[in-house]
Amino acid sequence: MASRRRRLEPADAEGSLFTYFATRDELLNQLYLELKTDLREAMLSAVPQAATARDKLRHAWQQYVHWGVTFPQKRRALAQAGPIPAFPA
Repeated sequence: MASRRRRLEPADAEGSLFTYFATRDELLNQLYLELKTDLREAMLSAVPQAATARDKLRHAWQQYVHWGVTFPQKRRALAQAGPIPAFPA
């Protein structure tokens, strides 16, 4: 007998996700910030201080590409995400 998966309804998420976040927008904004912070840290890690501006930019670009290849799910999520219009500046 095949088992069926029950579709997750928005009401189901309230008990778990919204324990930590008051609204969906707050959750998505926090996710966006976490992903951007992770990417920034990857791009700026081990920047050669004595390098030229061109070499520093190349290093950041290579780290950006490496992050995207290493974490394809994060890259896809970041590509689809963006700050919510009511995002606090």
